[in-house]
Amino acid sequence: MSRIPLERDALMAAAVQSAGLDDFGDLFFIEPLDVLLSALTTEADLNDAALKVRPMQLVNSLVNRLRTEDYIKRHPEILDEEILVDAVIVGLPRTGSTMLHRLLAADPGNTAMQMWEGGQPAPWPEEDLGTAKELGNPIGRQKMGEKTAAYINQSSPGFGSIHDVNAYSPEEEILLLEHCFMSSVPESGFYIPSYTDYLKGADHSRAYQDLKRFLQFLQWQRPERRGKKWVLKTPQHVPLVDVVLKTFPGAKIVMTHRDPVETVPSFCSMVAHYAGPWTNHLDEKAIGKLWADRLAWNLDQFMQQRDALGEAHFIDTDYRKTITDPLGVARDLYAQLGRTVTASGAAQMKEHAAANKKNKHGKHHYTAAQFGLSDSGIADQFAAYRGRYIKG
Repeated sequence: MSRIPLERDALMAAAVQSAGLDDFGDLFFIEPLDVLLSALTTEADLNDAALKVRPMQLVNSLVNRLRTEDYIKRHPEILDEEILVDAVIVGLPRTGSTMLHRLLAADPGNTAMQMWEGGQPAPWPEEDLGTAKELGNPIGRQKMGEKTAAYINQSSPGFGSIHDVNAYSPEEEILLLEHCFMSSVPESGFYIPSYTDYLKGADHSRAYQDLKRFLQFLQWQRPERRGKKWVLKTPQHVPLVDVVLKTFPGAKIVMTHRDPVETVPSFCSMVAHYAGPWTNHLDEKAIGKLWADRLAWNLDQFMQQRDALGEAHFIDTDYRKTITDPLGVARDLYAQLGRTVTASGAAQMKEHAAANKKNKHGKHHYTAAQFGLSDSGIADQFAAYRGRYIKG
């Protein structure tokens, strides 16, 4: 197979050929895709591996858009699926949000997107779904998720100690937003500051409407999810809580707190691990500057929107308590959501917490200095947030 260039028309043509479909639905995604492609070709200094793999990933997103649009046209009842969301976990990366997300997802009364579903939300033709009552077996998509997880872990040694990648683990719905090309996944994997600037200034409403459509599609494929509460989570939501609440009215924003002096260098290390295999030149100092500024801006937006929206929409959790007393945090959180932890929910969450303690996959090593940062500099840059939320 010949290599696909990082050009919009070529990528869309490859997707049409692969899917055997040509209706992409609403073309709002073209603008962010064009910005992303420009940034990848002019700023990312992509190596040969990236030039081979990244176009295939983009085509995959376009194919999923085509297949999703086709299914919704043939099964309009998909958009009748009621998505119940009461907890949307946000917070800076490295604040225990993944730990809390997977803990809550262990409760059989909840549901969450699994990694393989995020990468392949639309059924493949060979699944023979038929009707909603005759769902096929998505084994091909699951195997693809397994291969993707293995590839990430193999291409980025040590990444598992930072973020456990498993095809069947609950994962951030940021993977669904990636099919809209308005996701922070690319800016975390490549040095593309112009795309970061675009995301900061863009209207994300249409992408979040698509996020809800994808969740409806996933629930339609697995009817056993109906009536359960979806637990959502991604740091991308931090500066977009107003859009989140418009998309999922009635939900509560669960903010996970940890001192940025600890989290910012940790996330820079995560970005470096993820980005390293895809570029000819990894500039850790540039990563440090970009992400310290980006995360500070995210929190500034969050605090402004929180003030405007009102405290009733927000719940706060502390990273340290999530580590030491995860079930206690879950009980406190449920109480604020107007729910009670059931006996089966408590048992499943307790079992999950015991099997997934911190540093299960090794200790994460990094320093602020390697990213051109310092504890005092981070403390100053995040002073407003630290003063408001970091106690002790």
